[in-house]
Amino acid sequence: MKASGKLLAGIDDKVERSNYIEKVATKYYLDKEVLKGIVSEIGLAGLGQKNLADTMQSDIDDMPEDIGTRTRRERKSSREENPYEEKEMYLLTILANNEELVGKLSDVLSEEDFTEGTTHEVAKLMFDQYRSSGKVDVANIICDFEDLESQEKVSKIFTTDFDFDTTPSAMEKILTDLIIKVKTNNIDKQLTTGTGTNRIHLAQEKEKIKKIKIRI
Repeated sequence: MKASGKLLAGIDDKVERSNYIEKVATKYYLDKEVLKGIVSEIGLAGLGQKNLADTMQSDIDDMPEDIGTRTRRERKSSREENPYEEKEMYLLTILANNEELVGKLSDVLSEEDFTEGTTHEVAKLMFDQYRSSGKVDVANIICDFEDLESQEKVSKIFTTDFDFDTTPSAMEKILTDLIIKVKTNNIDKQLTTGTGTNRIHLAQEKEKIKKIKIRI
């Protein structure tokens, strides 16, 4: 319940947070008032989902030196072994904050372009939701992830602040760059296992991807 509380405490809008608390409590058969109290305590302590990564790092720092060092090394190694995950997460952050883009970009982007585990699952949920309702329901997506590592990634996707110019022209350039990189990574992965005419087709698709220009 505490992990869910950390995620929910980072939602700034009070009405939205209240709705999410009710949804999470209903789905996991939790006492709504108890969960609401936990969220309030975490919020007052400044440990909401926006600070979840810092909280986890603090927990690691409090471990015995050999275990904490190994854990930090393993987390760093995991990030280094998956260099494209951050790009996929950042692209999902943009989509989550501009849900109409899920529909506008449907001719060039789908959940199948996301290949990195948790990001693929989040993308599938986002695209499925938008196809069925025209909206992205963050609460329902959060509820689908229970382990702490996945929750940290999902939290980062939905709470990362933009550190770039969000004017239409700037957004078009950023989306073009991210989509080309994400789709190219997908093709490269398929090329490592594809053979024959499939490889030829994938190589042709890779050339087409280079010509993508996003207009919003």
